[in-house]
Amino acid sequence: MKWRLLETGFCGAAFNMAVDEAILLSCIQGEAPPTLRFYGWRPAAVSVGYFQSMLKEVDVEACKRVGIDYVRRPTGGRAVLHDVELTYSVVIPVGTPPLPEGLVGSYRVISEAIQEGLKVLGVEATIVSSKSGNRARAGSAACFSISSRYELAVGGRKIVGSAQFRRGKTVLQHGSIPLHLNIDRLFTVLRTPVAEQKSCLIQQAQERMTGLNQVLGRTVTFAEFARALKTGWERRFETELVPGELSPQEKERSEKLTREKYSSREWNFLR
Repeated sequence: MKWRLLETGFCGAAFNMAVDEAILLSCIQGEAPPTLRFYGWRPAAVSVGYFQSMLKEVDVEACKRVGIDYVRRPTGGRAVLHDVELTYSVVIPVGTPPLPEGLVGSYRVISEAIQEGLKVLGVEATIVSSKSGNRARAGSAACFSISSRYELAVGGRKIVGSAQFRRGKTVLQHGSIPLHLNIDRLFTVLRTPVAEQKSCLIQQAQERMTGLNQVLGRTVTFAEFARALKTGWERRFETELVPGELSPQEKERSEKLTREKYSSREWNFLR
């Protein structure tokens, strides 16, 4: 089977989430094939999980001061700072080979595809097979402070954070893969339970999280990493990724969802 590959560049937070949902709707309606998308964020942005409270987890005023955007994801999980990174999203019907129908199994197979892409760059990542870390001890809203089942780590430090959402028989999974991880910047926009704990939380995050540049000791460009992930994906899914574009319907839906949903206070401050 041939898949569609989209590289949509660097866009604002609301538009990025709108495009992911627009692709999901197209796939549900049979208008689009399985699709893998690579994108970045400009300006940098914090995304919170669907079940999180924006006001409790994110210092919105600090975001405004330093020029960092914010948005609620349609997927679950914890807060993520999207800065110098590559974000992937995949939209695929449940049970499309070799993707199992089950939630946990689908996470595993997608992680294996990313793992293959990291290998192309010489990075040996480990798939974390069970939950690790201590949520209470971490005391942070940050996604990267906790490794969840079938996520990827290098030397015990998390390098990929992913979240999944299903509508009917279609999966949307997207994830953040930092090229360069700036822990200090992350904690300028996340709220901490007790201000005095911030330095301790930063140290814990440095022990648990990493970025691709830190692992390789060199600068990896967005384009270089995208090529590697494409290769890894084609190997694991035994498919061909064909470069494409958003359809006119997807563009129209993306613009509407940006205006009416992901830019709205009602959505972003839902909880």
